[in-house]
Amino acid sequence: MMKNIIIRLVEEANARPSARGLSRLQQDIESTYSSEKHVQRRRTALKDRHCCIRCCCCACFPKWARYVIWTFIIAILIVIIIIGSIFATFKMPTFGFVGLADSNSSTLSTSNFQVNDGRFNFNFGLRINVYNPNIFPLHFSNMNATAYYPSDNNPDIKTLIGGGFLQSQWIPKQTNLTFTYPFQIEYDPSLDADQSVLNSLTDKCGLTGNPAQDLSIDYTIELAASALFVTLHPTIASSAQFPCPLNSEMLQGDTSG
Repeated sequence: MMKNIIIRLVEEANARPSARGLSRLQQDIESTYSSEKHVQRRRTALKDRHCCIRCCCCACFPKWARYVIWTFIIAILIVIIIIGSIFATFKMPTFGFVGLADSNSSTLSTSNFQVNDGRFNFNFGLRINVYNPNIFPLHFSNMNATAYYPSDNNPDIKTLIGGGFLQSQWIPKQTNLTFTYPFQIEYDPSLDADQSVLNSLTDKCGLTGNPAQDLSIDYTIELAASALFVTLHPTIASSAQFPCPLNSEMLQGDTSG
C-alpha cells in the first residue's frame, strides 16, 4: 500500500516543474512515511493490549485450564464471603454459674480434699450454663479458668485461689447448654500472709459454727472458640457466687484417714 502511494506521488511530481516537484515530492514522501509508521505503532500497541486483555480473561489458556482457574477464583470469593459473614454476625456467648454438681457424684467426695504442709485443695464440679446466640454451633477448647478470692474488707485486693480446665465442649447453635466444669480451690498460705482468706473460707463454709454462706470469686476464662474453620481466642472476665463445697465431714474424713 505504501509503495503504491509513493509511485503515485512520483508520477504527480513528474508532471510539475522539476526543482519544485522534487522538493514537494520529498516532503510528501516523508509525511506519508511518518503517518504510516505511526499507524503501524498504534496497531502494534492495540494488538498487545488485546493480548493482555485476553490473558486476563484466561482466553490464552486451554479450556480445561480456564475452568480450573475460574473455579479457584470463585472458591476464594465464597470463602471470603463466609468469613466476612461469620465476623459480622458473631456474638460472644454468655456464661452463668448454675450451682454445684450433683452431690452424689465423685466430684464432691472426701477423697478430693487434700491437706499438705498447711496447704489444702479440693476438687468439685461447677454447673455452667452457656447461651450461644449464633446461627452456627461453637466448639470450645482449652477452657482455662483462673479464680481469685476478693478480700471481705477490700474487694480490690484479690488472692489467687484456684481455677479449672476443660479440654473440649460443643455448644449447639442458638441454644442454652448446661455442663459440668471441673474446678479446684487451692489454698496456699504463702499467698495469704494475714490468713484473711483462710478465715473467710472457714467462716463462709460453716466450719466455725456460723451458718454457711456462698463463696464469691472473680474469674477469667481463656478459651479457643471455633466456628467452621475460624478460631477466636476470647478472654471472659466476671464473678460468681456458689455454695462452699467444703464441710466439716470432709475435714473429719481427712483427719481420720
